[in-house]
Amino acid sequence: MFDYKQYLYIVQKRLWVLAAAFFPVVIFVAIYTIKQVPVYKATAVVIIEPDIPRVVDIGGAFDEGRSSTFYNTQYEIIKSSAVVKKAIDIMEPQYKEEFVKRKDPIEAFRRLISVTPVRGSALVNINVDNLNPKMAAEQVNAVARAYMQYNLQDKLLATKDSFTWLSEQIAVLQNKVKLSEMAMLQYNEKENVVSLEKRQGLLEEDLSDLQIKYTTALTKYKELEVTLKEMKELKDGSKKFFRAIPLSYQSNNYIALQSDYNSLVLELAEKSKKYKDKHPDIISLKAKIDNLTSLIETEVNRTIGSIELDYRITKASLDSILASIDAQKLESMRLAQQAIQYGVLKRDAETNAQMYDVLLQRLKEADISGNITANNVRIVDEAKIPEQIKPPLFRNLLRAALAGLVLGIFICFLLDYMDYTVKSGDDVNLRLKEQLLGIIPMIKGGVELTDKEDPDEISRYYRDIKTTIGFYGKEHKLKTMLITSSIRDEGKTTSTVFLAKSFALSDKKVLIIDADIFKPRIAKIFKVDHEVGVSDYVNSNAALDTLIKKTAIPNLHVIPGGLIPPNPGDILSSDRLKSLINSVKDDYDIVLIDSPPLSAALEVSSLGGAVDVVAFVVKAGNTSRAITRKILDVLRAGKGNILGVILTSATRVSGDMSAYYYYKKYYADYGEN
Repeated sequence: MFDYKQYLYIVQKRLWVLAAAFFPVVIFVAIYTIKQVPVYKATAVVIIEPDIPRVVDIGGAFDEGRSSTFYNTQYEIIKSSAVVKKAIDIMEPQYKEEFVKRKDPIEAFRRLISVTPVRGSALVNINVDNLNPKMAAEQVNAVARAYMQYNLQDKLLATKDSFTWLSEQIAVLQNKVKLSEMAMLQYNEKENVVSLEKRQGLLEEDLSDLQIKYTTALTKYKELEVTLKEMKELKDGSKKFFRAIPLSYQSNNYIALQSDYNSLVLELAEKSKKYKDKHPDIISLKAKIDNLTSLIETEVNRTIGSIELDYRITKASLDSILASIDAQKLESMRLAQQAIQYGVLKRDAETNAQMYDVLLQRLKEADISGNITANNVRIVDEAKIPEQIKPPLFRNLLRAALAGLVLGIFICFLLDYMDYTVKSGDDVNLRLKEQLLGIIPMIKGGVELTDKEDPDEISRYYRDIKTTIGFYGKEHKLKTMLITSSIRDEGKTTSTVFLAKSFALSDKKVLIIDADIFKPRIAKIFKVDHEVGVSDYVNSNAALDTLIKKTAIPNLHVIPGGLIPPNPGDILSSDRLKSLINSVKDDYDIVLIDSPPLSAALEVSSLGGAVDVVAFVVKAGNTSRAITRKILDVLRAGKGNILGVILTSATRVSGDMSAYYYYKKYYADYGEN
């Protein structure tokens, strides 16, 4: 998330850097501008049209295009050696003396020329700078006229080149037309292409008829195949086979035999009701029926043979039609290939003829255009003797101010990027994103820690911190507070002692626990017995009442660190030490624990979770922000509630954003005392 306050603070705390960069740049530019000799700028206005107003259109011969590329090219042509040389040639002698004397007159004149297009139009300003205003006007007018003449000559030369090119191309195309028409004629004679369309039409009609015949024959073939198969199956599997003959294949003899057969069957059925099987009439009727059955079977076999013959004939006809269709398709493909080849030759001949006609027309137009002096460049306004001079002081100063401002801001950010330490309260708030409890200034000669009351020179700053902590305690539980730092010599023990004295002098009952087992100092500062302390309580189960020592300051007691054990880290993370803190906190208004820095013992992070709040001490200009952030993260990982940061040895106190003012305003707004 973008935090503009952080960037504003970077500039604010280094305003002297910004001023050191800003004012020299502005002053230097002002002096340089004032000392410069006035230079006059004369301007001639020309119009450059992308389309030439021609009497006839000669197509692509003069197509400059309408893109910005065309105009950019023209701007460069105006300053080209050819145009500059022509401008020097057409100038009167007194206006070109200064260039003729130079080793390279063209380059000397070109440095004075500038081109400025007028936005949104085809107008272009041609400018020339000179110490002499009249000379500047004459010189720029010479450049404008030289450019116009050069452009006209270029168009005429392009027309001449086009005429020559067109003449050459017409000769080539004339031969191409002749060859392509001859090739088309020879192919027509060889393949009889004249009747090609008629033959293709007849072939398509024949192919359509064959398709119809093929479809009819195929249908009949399929029907015969099915009929023949069914009749053979009935003949082989049933005595009623004669009933399967299709109507179209039934002869009169078959119909008569079937009628007699049906009559005899009926008669046999009637007499079978009266007589038995051995009756002469029954025997006679059965003999007649068997005779008719034999005759019908003969008729059926004859019919099957007839159908088989018809089937074979239809199959042969189908194959013949299919062969004819294939032959017609091959012929159709051959005619199509002839048509394609002829079409290629015909299009080639027509294209060559059309190109020949077009180029012939262009040649005539180019011949006419060669005598036309139309120009797409015209002078709109010739330059007058200029009155304004350059350089403009105000514009240069404005640019210098902007450049100085940008340079100063850049240097501020560069210095800030190279500075990794915490230097002020704003660094605490904006960079570390932590609450500032207070700032302790740097004291010349250092601070001597004693068991007496402290001088106002330093104690008043700790009183402000005590007040800030008191504001926090009005709304939150605050009985135990751990005071620690990243590394040694950042002022954590000093802060512990001064805060304890400030609380004690305000009628608070205070206890200091010296948990800095690596380097205990509290007992020495307050001149109390240090033989028994925190380490003895944890390791030897010493009695609690033997640990607490009175000091010379009323309401202030201390528990020394004791003898330095071989395992100081284990003591800091032990439950025994946490029980010590819980045992004494109800007897005092506030308990302050002075611990080792986290760089010496990471176990301090677990101790931070056993107290109400943690006050973190940072020495200004001593520890990098990255290390401080990591240490604070370690404390939070151990569930430590970080109240805020005490900044020591600061070179600047006023102007920083302090938590004291925040809490003071908060409680004033809500009527708290």
